[in-house]
Amino acid sequence: MAIKDTEVKWNKKMNLKLKVSDENIVNLGEGAFFQEDSSIVFKEMNPIEYTYKIKHLLNVDKIHNENDYMVFTFYNNSFAENDIYQVYDHASSTRIGWTFPLQSLLSNNHDYAHNEHFLPYALVAFKKLIIEEFPNSLIPEVTLDGEYNLGDFYNADETIIMVLNKNQTRDIENFSIINYLPFLYGKGYYADNYNYKSPISCNGKRLNLKVTSEEIRNDEFIIQLFQKLLLQDNHHLVRFYLLYQVIELLIEKVFKKEFSEMLDSLGTDEKTLFQIKEDLGNIAKEKKRINKLFTVYTRKQDIKIRLMESCNEILRSIGRKQFTDPSEALYNVRNLFVHEYRSIPMENHYMIESINDLFEELVIEMTNDLRNLK
Repeated sequence: MAIKDTEVKWNKKMNLKLKVSDENIVNLGEGAFFQEDSSIVFKEMNPIEYTYKIKHLLNVDKIHNENDYMVFTFYNNSFAENDIYQVYDHASSTRIGWTFPLQSLLSNNHDYAHNEHFLPYALVAFKKLIIEEFPNSLIPEVTLDGEYNLGDFYNADETIIMVLNKNQTRDIENFSIINYLPFLYGKGYYADNYNYKSPISCNGKRLNLKVTSEEIRNDEFIIQLFQKLLLQDNHHLVRFYLLYQVIELLIEKVFKKEFSEMLDSLGTDEKTLFQIKEDLGNIAKEKKRINKLFTVYTRKQDIKIRLMESCNEILRSIGRKQFTDPSEALYNVRNLFVHEYRSIPMENHYMIESINDLFEELVIEMTNDLRNLK
């Protein structure tokens, strides 16, 4: 099949590669999209002419300009082919795209195979995954017929695709997918392809993206935590310490906010110097700052109570005092892990994993729910 001037062309080497032999790995060269059979065709001189075709397996009714869209890949190995969701920005209630497993591009046995709104996004994903660079691509061997599909180049058992419309996201101030990483992590959309924690989780047919609170949105530790650190196969103590780092980051902000308010009150007659000194002593205590974080700067959450109960379980198992305040329970478990981990019997270590699961859930909710901490 000749590449015609009237077809859509990409005059650059593609990210995708083919294995001709053990010594010969080739990049796919100039390609063109052909609407009549929904395929992208490449020609290579290697040294003789080869033609490679990557077939799109769904119908094509409308063709959108792929430059108007952003495509992101996420990973999980526990999802259904039918886990196809419209993506909304929670704050503005604006639909900004779709997310779907790569499997849904390789089959028409799902609910959206003929959906007129989904199909243009599916085609955009097909094109972008070929012409742009994405991590974790595969290198298939050259076939005799020269025909392939996306499943030959990406692991369809683990790859989730998100396609967002730039015309919609441009109305969201300083939009970046990085700003949604903690929320996406909590829903099972992982930024890298190892050590998956939980299956894809989405109620209904919408994925309502919640943005990370402005106070910590650009913090490099928060970004790395949900991009990579929590995905590593960490010992349960390491996982707890990583999560507790978020608490320490937030209570440092609590201290700065409270201290600033104390300084502002010096010029008024609201409190005596002795009262201000007493307040400063209290807020300097880590336990007090955690309590402020839990009760003043984040909303009341059921997850705090469940975490408290899990903390009390391990404290009770070694004969320690239990608590009715979630912040106190967490603080005392932190002290137990740091100073007296040796006192926890091996058979009770499963309790630490339970604490970590709930703690992780709480940290994710907190990153989306800070109030008046600037």
